[in-house]
Amino acid sequence: MSVTGTTDGERVRCGYSVADVSTGMFALIGVLMALTSLDASGQGQFVDVSMLDSMISAMISNFMIYLGSGSVPEPLGTSYPSIVPYRAFPTQDTDIAIAVGSEKLWRVFGPAIGRSELVDHPDYATNSMRVKNRVPLESLLTEMFYADTMENWLAKLRAAGVPASPIRRLDEVVNDPQCAVREMFPYTSDPAGGRWPGQLFRCSSSRLRF
Repeated sequence: MSVTGTTDGERVRCGYSVADVSTGMFALIGVLMALTSLDASGQGQFVDVSMLDSMISAMISNFMIYLGSGSVPEPLGTSYPSIVPYRAFPTQDTDIAIAVGSEKLWRVFGPAIGRSELVDHPDYATNSMRVKNRVPLESLLTEMFYADTMENWLAKLRAAGVPASPIRRLDEVVNDPQCAVREMFPYTSDPAGGRWPGQLFRCSSSRLRF
């Protein structure tokens, strides 16, 4: 929570039980590694997993920033500490998240939003300069994105190949056509209870229904 929150210092919790889910996945990985070792050597292993260890491992980039520079990461809202612009912006209706994660994307991002002059601007021409000048650049983009609708921005950004997505509610995700194609929310039938929505958890070789 020390790195999750708004830029003015308000701390917020993650939107799901990240420690529980992450630790479960690490436990599964440990079990699979132990079984692989058993097949090779005939010897079993002891799998030791803790929530603390799991969260430290999951936040390795945050800890490497601190261990490498001595700088303690602070909350940045939806921004990313080492890439700019890489965050959500409010539009006239729905917030939109953008990910300008490379210099190649930056060079198409400017023209896509109608601001070609930003591409070679000395304050923003490289990611390191954009990180240094995060506040003025994000302020400019915030004002700009708020001047139009999410759909219009989404069309422009996707046409240029810039990763972008609306911030969607859970009901919108459930009803998204792609989730139907992926069969992520199938219905299950119970003789006593009738038809109920479920969720599909996928892995590479099997499907587990709950």
